[in-house]
Amino acid sequence: MDPGGLVRCEDPLRAEVERLRTELCMREAEYDELMCQRRPEVMAEYMLAIGHLELRLYRLRCDCARLARRIDMLRAALNRGDAPDTEAIDTVLDAEFAEFEKTVRQMIGELNDALARRDMEALTPEEAREIREVYYRVVKRLHPDVNPGSGPEMLEMYTRAVEMYRRGDLVGLRIIEAALADPSSLPDSAQLLEAERDRLRDLLDKLSARIREVEASHPFDKVPLLRDPELLARRRAELEGAIADMEERKGMLEMEMEELRWIRRQ
Repeated sequence: MDPGGLVRCEDPLRAEVERLRTELCMREAEYDELMCQRRPEVMAEYMLAIGHLELRLYRLRCDCARLARRIDMLRAALNRGDAPDTEAIDTVLDAEFAEFEKTVRQMIGELNDALARRDMEALTPEEAREIREVYYRVVKRLHPDVNPGSGPEMLEMYTRAVEMYRRGDLVGLRIIEAALADPSSLPDSAQLLEAERDRLRDLLDKLSARIREVEASHPFDKVPLLRDPELLARRRAELEGAIADMEERKGMLEMEMEELRWIRRQ
């Protein structure tokens, strides 16, 4: 049995299943690197470059929209000759702007993650290479798609390994690798081998599609912008100009709110 625990055999079907398992391990490791390493790195770069400006602009737009809506509701009550029920107005506004607030919290979380990643101690090139190699070997032993018969303890260990890889915890991954027993060998019967081959092919197709989808989505779609200093500077200028406009708009709405408060006191 080789170090990866796969039986070496000249049988073409066994050889294909072994090849598919190895390919699946490589693609799983590639996907996890995409999600746990590359995506956070690109997201952090994006948030620190212009994402924080987009957050500021989005919050200003939400503030202005909420102020304008509040003014409309106050004016409607005053025009009817009613005393505005500010608590009821706040309840309506909280419901109407719940999704906006959810988006704001998500963007704040992304910015906080970017700031935390900026402050993380970076791995050396040698450590970065080693953590990928160790993680690949751990995936080969633990991933449930490659080892469908593994129990809940192995699944829990795999979950821990993914989190360690996300944090760049090379020491932790070394410990997990050292604690692993040899995985099971390939099935013996031709029928089971064919079923395993078909299962692995299906998983590979789905995983490859998922990788392509991730690579085409945010924040990877912003990589050309991040790599072009001229485009990046232009985008920053656009955002800063829009922020200035929205700050002016917010100031005008706040003045209008003050006028309404004065009217209500009369």
